[in-house]
Amino acid sequence: MLKDFFRRRLPAPLWALARRAKAEAALNRGRMLGWGWRCGLGPVNRGVREIVAPASHPEAAPLEILVLKLDHLGDLLLAWPALRRLRERFPTAAIDLVCGSWSLPLARKMGIFRGAYAYDFFERDSERQAGRDLDQERELLGRLGTYDIALDLRRHPETRFLLPLIRAKLRAGYRSFSAQDAELDVCLPCEPDRPRAKAATKREHVSVQLLRLVEALPLDAAQVFPLANAGAAPERAVGIFPAAGTPMREWPLENFADLCRRLRQTAPDHAIRVYLAAGQERWAEAFRGIPGAEIRLGLELGALIDETARLSLVVANNSFGAHLAANLRVPWIAIYSGQVDIGEWRPMPEGGSVLHCELSCAPCYIGQPRWCPYDLLCLRQIPVETVLRAAMKRLEAVAG
Repeated sequence: MLKDFFRRRLPAPLWALARRAKAEAALNRGRMLGWGWRCGLGPVNRGVREIVAPASHPEAAPLEILVLKLDHLGDLLLAWPALRRLRERFPTAAIDLVCGSWSLPLARKMGIFRGAYAYDFFERDSERQAGRDLDQERELLGRLGTYDIALDLRRHPETRFLLPLIRAKLRAGYRSFSAQDAELDVCLPCEPDRPRAKAATKREHVSVQLLRLVEALPLDAAQVFPLANAGAAPERAVGIFPAAGTPMREWPLENFADLCRRLRQTAPDHAIRVYLAAGQERWAEAFRGIPGAEIRLGLELGALIDETARLSLVVANNSFGAHLAANLRVPWIAIYSGQVDIGEWRPMPEGGSVLHCELSCAPCYIGQPRWCPYDLLCLRQIPVETVLRAAMKRLEAVAG
């Protein structure tokens, strides 16, 4: 009786709570992946979805980046490693700088800025009182354009007032313990200066701290240089990559064969090329009877890249073919199962469509089809008609 009294009234220890949470999670997984299947129930099924990833070419629309560095000459030199790294991470970007007038000659010598603008918040002598000049501020803001990224490379809060005034899609800086922190999209933690106290976040050199801010900027994969073959004149040909290395990511082979037949009927002026690796002769049999289908079996990698660069469209699974097309700037359609998260593994750079089935059991990260209680519903439910419609839309865009 006494034991039951304490069991009812004392809180459960942490280890018991953790064990209970783990057991409940396992129970929920069992309900979703096993019991629902045995009872004739399936996952929540929202049908087939198309995620359109519009093309973005760095040569057509380079990023516009603005760096704020309003302090003194030595501070600009200390920021040099971060500025070099900024140029390395965004090689095609147009980078502007706002700095003190005394730093303009040094900024021009650095050779990485498109333009450098003066704003004297501080005095040349760092001992003298700093202050805002509203007339100078209005003139500066009138000269600056709109930026993709605005970056404050001063960790201290005095100059943070300027960053929210910049027209920018993304603002980045260290935490300043002011109301302006709410305006930051990327806000790195730091600790304020306190007499006789050395904060843990300040045990690194200030140049390294500024490097961390540059590294924290999200990288737009469209700014990565394409493969050397990108931009080749397209032929009227559609490339089909039906293999993915694992059945967990492979749309049914008969669906790919049916797609080829329908493409020949709907777009008769386009050749259909099926790409298979050496040793996949059995796969080739599914396409041999299709009029006009050209089977490319076991091509050497260099030849495969050259051919893919000249295609009008690539249709593939979550596999090498889709990623190759994306890096060659060839329009692509990728058919994804629910095995992995699409946001993490979609082809980049963008310029195509991901077709997937939106199920509550995805992403499952299951390694073998026999472990899937729904018999790969995420792939079987994607109809040929949906893929054909997406393919024709892409081909019309290329022709138009």
